[in-house]
Amino acid sequence: MEFEQIIKRLDWLDEEHRKEKASLAQITDRLASFEANFNVLNQQIKELSKDISSISPTSARVDQFDEALKNYRTEFVIRIDEAEKHFTKNQNEVDKRYRLEFDGINKSLDALQKSSDTTDLRRKLDARLQEENRVSRSLSELDAKISQEINTNKDILLTVKLTEENQRQDAKKTIDIQTDIATVRKRVDELKNKVELYPDSIRRLETRLAEITLSETERRQSQKTFIEQQALMQIDRDQMQKELKDRIEKMGKQSQLLEAQIQEWDSVQRAVSRAQEVYEEITQKFERRINEITEMQRLSEDRFRQEWVTFKADYQKRWTNYTLSQDEQFRDTNSEIQKLSERFAPLEDLSQTQQDIIQQTKEANEEYLHGLLAQIHELLSAYERIMGQSR
Repeated sequence: MEFEQIIKRLDWLDEEHRKEKASLAQITDRLASFEANFNVLNQQIKELSKDISSISPTSARVDQFDEALKNYRTEFVIRIDEAEKHFTKNQNEVDKRYRLEFDGINKSLDALQKSSDTTDLRRKLDARLQEENRVSRSLSELDAKISQEINTNKDILLTVKLTEENQRQDAKKTIDIQTDIATVRKRVDELKNKVELYPDSIRRLETRLAEITLSETERRQSQKTFIEQQALMQIDRDQMQKELKDRIEKMGKQSQLLEAQIQEWDSVQRAVSRAQEVYEEITQKFERRINEITEMQRLSEDRFRQEWVTFKADYQKRWTNYTLSQDEQFRDTNSEIQKLSERFAPLEDLSQTQQDIIQQTKEANEEYLHGLLAQIHELLSAYERIMGQSR
């Protein structure tokens, strides 16, 4: 996010720099136009000096015009000096502001260097610094050019002074050419009209400089607003990062709690598995014991049948001769049968009791497992909701 803001800020600085370059180009064009007009004026002054040397005026009006022209030249030089000072001051402020802005950008780039690759950005900044150096060199050349023009203007003023001295020396020679004064006056009027146009140009130049100063003030204000907005946005970002850090810490604690619960569930599941294995083992033992008892009962019944058949055969054979002994044996047999019946009844009750216990244990284990599965489903649902909120 900060990298994109820096890119936008650089683009905005490029736009402002292009605007200032356009303004400087316009000022340069105006100065070039002014220089051309000034050269034309110098040429005309030289021609006029030649004409005046040949036909030096004797009227007071021409002297007044010369004085006005001299005053105008002085005022023009003063205005050029003021414009140069104003331009130099603005240029120094622009350079200082650019240095401050680029220092801030360099600090931001140093902060971002650890988290992102800034090779392309540094290459752009190097290109921008080269462009700034080139513009600075152009401005230096422009300053040198203005200084040269001022020196040229001083030379021209010196030439004008020499010309005026020559005019005073040649004043005595103009008596015989007063017939050409009308022509000279006409040319002087034309030159005066041309000279009167220069204050308008200077006023327009001053207006343009005022506009540039106003735009610079607005740009500073917008830059200040932009920096304040960035500071507020940085505070918001820090607050969001702090909140995210707190949420991540809470999620870490919840994850640790869930891991502990999952470990407890694994322990419970292992205990349930062991209990189920023990239950199955006990059930198998009961089944084996029941099968053994059933087999013993079947063998006892078979043996009883065999004995009964044997007894019945013996009874049929010995019924007549051994009635008393058979009765006694019958009683003994009945007593044994009674004992066997008494022994079988507890076994049947015990088998039924064991089956009831097994059924109750099975139902209790099923209810316990269903409840445990329901708790596991609830915990998994809560875990999924927590993970969904964290995303």
